[in-house]
Amino acid sequence: MKGTRPAEEFLQKVDLWASSCYLCGQSPAFGIDRVDGSSAYTPENSMSCCTICNVMKCTWTLPEFLEHIRFIQAHTRHWQ
Repeated sequence: MKGTRPAEEFLQKVDLWASSCYLCGQSPAFGIDRVDGSSAYTPENSMSCCTICNVMKCTWTLPEFLEHIRFIQAHTRHWQ
């Protein structure tokens, strides 16, 4: 049916935007992150993501980002 796909895509984006951040759990996330930053925004490549996590992750892959988070945690452990 003509017009169905854009409506479905819009609703998927609204659901992502209003869902919890896939990285920190903040709800609502109010943003969308591409899991693979070199690929397009597709349902398979898009996750709900808060602004802070999205800015921190930047263009890194998820494994790169998580590895850096582990470095930060290990380096700052004695501060707590």
